[in-house]
Amino acid sequence: MKLFRVLARMNFLPFLLFTPFAFAEEAMNFQALKEALAARMCEGIVLKSTPAKAPLVLIGLGNIGLEYEGTRHNVGRNMLQLIANSQGAEMPGSVEVTRSMSFATEEEAEAYFEYTGASRPERNGKSVRFYVGGEFFLLPKGHPWLTRGEVIIAFPGYDINESGYFVGELARELEIPTDNFVVFTDDINMQRNQILLSQGKTEPSAEAKPFKDVYGDGHNGLRSLNAHLGAANYHRLRFGVSSPRSEKIEMTLSDWVLGPVPEEDSAFFQSKASIINQVVGLLHEGRELDQNQRQRIVAEISRSIKAMKK
Repeated sequence: MKLFRVLARMNFLPFLLFTPFAFAEEAMNFQALKEALAARMCEGIVLKSTPAKAPLVLIGLGNIGLEYEGTRHNVGRNMLQLIANSQGAEMPGSVEVTRSMSFATEEEAEAYFEYTGASRPERNGKSVRFYVGGEFFLLPKGHPWLTRGEVIIAFPGYDINESGYFVGELARELEIPTDNFVVFTDDINMQRNQILLSQGKTEPSAEAKPFKDVYGDGHNGLRSLNAHLGAANYHRLRFGVSSPRSEKIEMTLSDWVLGPVPEEDSAFFQSKASIINQVVGLLHEGRELDQNQRQRIVAEISRSIKAMKK
């Protein structure tokens, strides 16, 4: 099914609508990735990027460590790993640095950690130091998606609640608009064996304060992205894992999301890998459309996959 036609060049919204904190140290070094992307354009592997051809970035959210493999909170990460493997993605490098972040007030610093659920590192008043890390993959030469621009597949390298450190740096370093990101994530507010594509709000309401849940994302990993991107209009590919309440089970929410995905649910999601590949390809092509056209396409794709059941 062909959903897209290239009708107009895409009009970008600023990829940072507000910056609630300041970074104290020099920019994070993504030099290896920048050089890899430049070389791929010079070699003709990827068409030369323009503002409308900035890379599409796929982000897999989840916790790091063998004990988290196969848990509900890692469904997004595991699904993107499956997609990366199916597309023959190759790993050119990773990032691991420590950064400083300064807040206007100590109250704002505390509000940040309450909002994102991130661990509270030692801090000196209004300044904190934190770990930034992650890995990224690129598609092989000859991949059909590369005729429409670069695609980066990335995995934050720390706890899910702190995913924004890495994603925010990636956006700033490569000047990628927020709506070029597609985040693979679990969703406790959706029934098991459901998949939904959605796009977040562009900006918070005028009366909203920093680090409040103005975007409607209860997921701490998504909150971390909101805080570090300064906007929430990225796409979300949500995989329903339900909740103890919906399943009428006596269990804490934390134990639920850190518990194993039932085998039948895992099999269902894996069986939809080809459909997810099609969705990503269509989103990649759709970046050449204007904002209203893209929103209509997102709505159409969402309707087509929303009712997917076993």
